[in-house]
Amino acid sequence: MQVAADRTLTPAEFAEQVRVFLLTLDLGRWRASTESAARRALVDLHEGAAELAARWNSSPWTTEDGLRAAFTRLADALPDPHNLTDHADFKQLQEQLHPLYESLAEALRPSGAQLAAIRPTNYSRNLFHAGMGVAILLLYVNVLTPRHGMWAAVGFCVFAWSLEFLRQVVPGLNDVLMAFFKPIAHSREWNHVNSGTWFGTAMLLLLLTAPGIAGVLGLIALSLGDPAAGIVGRRFGRIRVWNGRSLEGSLAFLVVAATASAVFLTVYHPYLGAGSIAVLACTTGLAGAVVELVSTKVDDNLAVPVGTAWVTALVAWLVGI
Repeated sequence: MQVAADRTLTPAEFAEQVRVFLLTLDLGRWRASTESAARRALVDLHEGAAELAARWNSSPWTTEDGLRAAFTRLADALPDPHNLTDHADFKQLQEQLHPLYESLAEALRPSGAQLAAIRPTNYSRNLFHAGMGVAILLLYVNVLTPRHGMWAAVGFCVFAWSLEFLRQVVPGLNDVLMAFFKPIAHSREWNHVNSGTWFGTAMLLLLLTAPGIAGVLGLIALSLGDPAAGIVGRRFGRIRVWNGRSLEGSLAFLVVAATASAVFLTVYHPYLGAGSIAVLACTTGLAGAVVELVSTKVDDNLAVPVGTAWVTALVAWLVGI
């Protein structure tokens, strides 16, 4: 992002430059021609950091100590572009700068700046996400009784939220947990409720408010549609529609969630008939894609399954399924 020459760079604009730079380095977006663009962007970041540092004492935002500290840590971490020789170096830089960007974005929020979170490509996380969702689905429909499913969901939620509390008050516990889950964790989860906790909370809410077919379809949307949207969106996304999401990613969500839902319904509920299965499957895909697209205030691991299940249950009731 280039700032017009007739005005000065703001901290929020600098943070946005960092965000765009980190997206450029993402594994799912990297191309043979990306390296030269990344080097130019890094040069621009150095220039922007130098400009902000030079104006620091005369700027109104200098009174924000947290903001200044977050900016300084990020600026000090910017390397000389000539010291980066290949994609592995840029990938390592992305991993180093990502949590620093999140800290800077957090420090800017009190001033009204709303900077989008970055979710870098992580195929291990995608595989874990889908595998856990499918495993829970199969366990729920084939093994657990409704009562046992409820107890399992309650137990997991108590355990997960207890860990969320403890890692905030016990020194070092957060570092241990995040080091253990590093292969599948986002940097943002160092300082925010992690996705697994929201996932477990969503499962409990589904059992309480949308048990049965609608709840399972909500789980399918999250487990398979959401990872598909992330992979396709980062790799092929060109048309941005909302909140950093792409049209290509949303379409991937719709197709994968609808297809998986149709397969599930055909295997486990064939008595519904082709027409009803098509309606429920298409509703699941479309509702999930829309909820994932607009969920900015609520974590999508909570919003997607619950929102999808509620919409699907409503449509099923309206058409008499």
